[in-house]
Amino acid sequence: MMEKPANDRRPQRNASPALRFLTIGEIANCLHVSTRTVRRWIKSRALLARRIEGIVRISEADFAATRRAHVREKHPG
Repeated sequence: MMEKPANDRRPQRNASPALRFLTIGEIANCLHVSTRTVRRWIKSRALLARRIEGIVRISEADFAATRRAHVREKHPG
């Protein structure tokens, strides 16, 4: 039986070590709102979310972009 070489691994999608995902609860706690409010934002596409293994997650980058856009709306420069 032939063994596969150790370097014969399929690349994983979005396997960046710097990419971190947050839960709906973490977003809600950070912004002092309810999880229901965060779910509404996701449903209205005001906040981009992904399903990872069946669980809703928000990338830190998407969360930061949404926060910046929200701050600009409240305080136009």
